[in-house]
Amino acid sequence: MVRRRKAKGAGEEAGEKDRDVFFCYYCDRDFDDEQTLIIHQKNKHWKCEDCMKKVNSIGGLRIHCRNVHKMDIKT
Repeated sequence: MVRRRKAKGAGEEAGEKDRDVFFCYYCDRDFDDEQTLIIHQKNKHWKCEDCMKKVNSIGGLRIHCRNVHKMDIKT
């Protein structure tokens, strides 16, 4: 999920126009461009739907589900 918000800071005092900043919906971290945000979200914030355990990657989620719940993730 990609969301934008206005960045505030020193530029506001100098009369410069606010710039858009992309932020992660899950951890509230700011990113300057959308591509970096998408890479961040693809590599982080994975959660098991059965037990709500958070893992850092899709590979970690596959291993968790296979070892703990004895099921394989297809999609």
